[in-house]
Amino acid sequence: MRRKIGMGALVVAAALLAGCTGAPQPQATTELPQVAGPVTRDELADYGGVAVTDFGSQCTASLIETDVDEAPAYVLTNGHCVGLDGAPSNIAMVDEEAYGEATFFQTADEGERLTVPAARVEYATMRATDVAIVRLDATLAELRDAGAVPLAIAASGPAEGADVVNIAAPTQGLSEEDWVLRRGECTVGAPGDVIEFRWLWLDTQPNDCPGVRGGSSGSPLIVGDEIVSLINTTNTGVPVERGDTCYLGKPCEIDGDAAVFVPETSYGVPVAGIGECFVDGIFTMGGRCALVVPALGDSDGGGIYGPDGTDGGGWEAELRLRSDTDVEVAVVTNVPLGDAARCTDAAAYADAPRYTVAGLAEEPVTVTVDDLPVENGFVLACATVPGEEDGAVRFVFAIDAVPPTAGPQLSVESLGDDEVMVDPLFDIPDIADIHVLFGAPDATDCADRDAYRPYVRQAFFIPTEELPVRFCAVGFDMAGNESPVTDQIIG
Repeated sequence: MRRKIGMGALVVAAALLAGCTGAPQPQATTELPQVAGPVTRDELADYGGVAVTDFGSQCTASLIETDVDEAPAYVLTNGHCVGLDGAPSNIAMVDEEAYGEATFFQTADEGERLTVPAARVEYATMRATDVAIVRLDATLAELRDAGAVPLAIAASGPAEGADVVNIAAPTQGLSEEDWVLRRGECTVGAPGDVIEFRWLWLDTQPNDCPGVRGGSSGSPLIVGDEIVSLINTTNTGVPVERGDTCYLGKPCEIDGDAAVFVPETSYGVPVAGIGECFVDGIFTMGGRCALVVPALGDSDGGGIYGPDGTDGGGWEAELRLRSDTDVEVAVVTNVPLGDAARCTDAAAYADAPRYTVAGLAEEPVTVTVDDLPVENGFVLACATVPGEEDGAVRFVFAIDAVPPTAGPQLSVESLGDDEVMVDPLFDIPDIADIHVLFGAPDATDCADRDAYRPYVRQAFFIPTEELPVRFCAVGFDMAGNESPVTDQIIG
């Protein structure tokens, strides 16, 4: 049975994507890996250009060697480290105001640290890759004189099997005094495409770097004194049986048209060629710089849908096309997952329908995607301005035709002699919305679905004199598929 659920589940997902800093919602967690050993002050001669950053979220970044000391200082990190994880998946941010700061020399042993404010986000994207270039409020010479050691950006990526060094500042699950630079030795695998929820990253290399956690994002993989790629995601600690959703924190490798979860693996996005984006030490788009600003970057679409083509909120699958200028847009849908290159092939759009998109229009042009498959899996939709296929945008559609195999877990906590707290646990995307029913065991029928009410994410406090109670809970995944009922006697 599929049931159209309220918007509550979708709001939770959006908050997660946006890096919400409010009170966390209870939800299933993964086991964090053991962190790598800390960098010492002596090692700053090699790694003193790696910084701990807070540009909206805590990440790691690297000072870029541009060979022009009087030019501004720039750091390289992930696009999601400057807030793009809550933006349309194909957007590119160019010359935007920056917030926060970068701190150099953050080691576990005693010594002075150097904190530098961010000045501008020169470029950031999560389209096909996950990179950001942030200008700091200092010159390269000022940071070099202070002891920071810039790293060059490699002209080519590492070969399969190459040994690399990862310098990162993981924070997740650690006390603040342990938020320090750490050094891991790793090996990279063959490049391939990776899918994670609504993002598709191309030519991304798996690696076995130790201790990758939240805070490791943006950290460099280094060969010699060059950055060859950036850590951007991991599935370490995620049980194998929980990875096939390819959701947040559960990236999957694309093998043919299938998405394959590879346990205990982290991934690095390529950065080769980004060094060409600095002309006389100044970040400059165009020319030999391969970074792209897609005309349709502010468009959105994709998501998780059931076999009837609607999501858990009852919304039909669609694309919402936007542009800054008046353009004609060609769209192809139901593209096999393993054929992402088709999106940048002009021939793929030869017979594709065209849509006229008005620049800066208040309302997007909506394109219904009505040819999704009905079986489990993933497909893509592609959109481009004809003649600008290099800037084509991709949208990921997941089809979830399988209901959750278990109902919501219940967190039950005694609060002394007076009451018990019962908190149903979300496990997005498998348990994205919950409906509940509880009362005296002999008067509560878990099969009476009309008696359930939506759980509004506020725990239940049950006086001990009212125990025992029968607590019933049913969950819905993000496609609206219904779980089995949890039927538990409490007290």
